[in-house]
Formats: sequence, C-alpha cells, structure tokens
Amino acid sequence: MDRYPHTLAVSWTEEGTFVDGEYTPGDAKELTLEGRAEANGRGNLIRTDDGAQIVYAWVFYLTPTDENIPMGAEATLTHETGTWSGTVKRLGVNQRGAQIWL
Repeated sequence: MDRYPHTLAVSWTEEGTFVDGEYTPGDAKELTLEGRAEANGRGNLIRTDDGAQIVYAWVFYLTPTDENIPMGAEATLTHETGTWSGTVKRLGVNQRGAQIWL
C-alpha cells in the first residue's frame, strides 16, 4: 500500500517588488508534491482568509511543507482515475502534516 499515491503540480508567480524605484517582477515557482487526495463528495465548504465560504473539489494531504503556496495558484492533480485541474483554495500546515484544498 502506497501512503502517498497521488501527485500535485502547483505553479504561481510571486509578487514583484520595488527596489530603489525600479520594479522587479516576481519569480515563477513550480512544485511537484506527493500526497493523498480525497474528493469532496458532500459539497463541504471551507472558509477563506476573508471569511467567505466556498466549495472545494479535493483536499490533498501531504507531509509538512515550508512553502507558502498562495490562494489561486494553478494546480494539476494526478490520481488513479485521471487528472484534475483547478486552483488552490487554501493551505493548512501543522506539525504532523499539511492540507491543500483545491
């Protein structure tokens, strides 16, 4: 039995900065993560940082991560029945693991 059978590819562009009046565009970031995905078959909601409640399609469980994956990052989930594409809705990290709601 494979503990982390699914793969999540995430990509986003970091915010740009101003240095001495010159704008420096943000870097493009890409990550490929291994984990376990579960579909949201009940239409459960999550609360975003601004207090809104939204429906998510998948929750992706993985080991703790130091990456700060932003809300709205492009995500492609590969699982046993195919692939799914969408955006990151929320990231939750604790001592024992992390969850990414898609």
